[in-house]
This record gives sequence, C-alpha cells and structure tokens, in this order.
Amino acid sequence: MRQIYEENGIIHYYGNLAGYITEDCAVIDAIFDKNDLRNFAMGELGKSVEVKDGISKRLSLEEGESKTGTDGRVRPGEMRLKTLGIQIFQLGKESPLEERFISLQKRQERGFKEPCKAEYDLVYEGEVERFDLEDIWERFARSVPKDFGGHALSISDVVVFTDGESERSFYLEQSGFTEIEFS
Repeated sequence: MRQIYEENGIIHYYGNLAGYITEDCAVIDAIFDKNDLRNFAMGELGKSVEVKDGISKRLSLEEGESKTGTDGRVRPGEMRLKTLGIQIFQLGKESPLEERFISLQKRQERGFKEPCKAEYDLVYEGEVERFDLEDIWERFARSVPKDFGGHALSISDVVVFTDGESERSFYLEQSGFTEIEFS
C-alpha cells in the first residue's frame, strides 16, 4: 500500500489523515508539512499547497448534517466531532515463538498466514478523539497505561480503529504501521 495517497478528496500520509483537496489547492496540516507530501500534492495532484494548523484533527471528525460540494466531497469545516474506538491485539500465548515480533514479510517467509483475530488476544479497548498512529505509539509503547493488559506495543501487534460503521487495522512493523485486513 502506498504511504502517501489521495482518496475521496482526503490526503493520507503514512496512515494519517493529513489534508484535503479543494478546487484550488491541497490543504495540509502543519504537522505534516514535509517535502515528500508537498511534492506529492504539487506533482501527482497538480495542486498548490496551503498549510494550516488543526487539519488532521478536523479530518478525524465525521460527517454531520454537512453539505457536500458539487464534486460529492464533504467539506471538512462542516463536520462534527466523533469518538473513535480503538482496540489493540497482541499474539496469544499459544502462538509459536517464531511468529512473534516479526514483520509481515518475515511472517510470509516463515510460512505463516496473514494475521487474523483468532490468533491474537485483545489487550486493550478504549476510545480516542482522533485517528493518530503516532499518538497511539507514544501512549502504548513508550509509557504503558495502567489499564493496558499486555506488554508495551511492539512489532507484530495490531491496532484497530473503528467508528461504529467501519474499521481500519494496522500491523506494527519495525518501520511503522502497515494497514492490513484483520478478521
């Protein structure tokens, strides 16, 4: 999966909602103001770049009774806050040692199937205000909360975000998170 892409008018940057497209430009959050994102917006999308604070947070909002433009895209300024559910899964005690703490590529090389919920234990369930994998890393890898039922977040763990209608799952690799199918 590409690390920087545009889908339905939203710019995704390494698993984060980083900006949106207007008729005139690509509006990106100041925290994602990086050369590779600017190059993507200007080169691949052919848009000028406008940098603003708080865009990522606004994009983690859901559609309220908002208007959509003639292009069918929701206007981010017309959304309301929603809460996202989060679940963290870690491989169960019954899983083979050779399967733990390895990348998706190593799983495949060692003959293991794609990660599935049946082989994992749910070690945390809660709510977050926004979709932010970096924040999840900080909260669960660097300083583990008291209500966390597993070890510090590490390679082979799976983080699942849900908004009540859909969910997105991310496998933790050495280089960051990779979105996966997880059922």
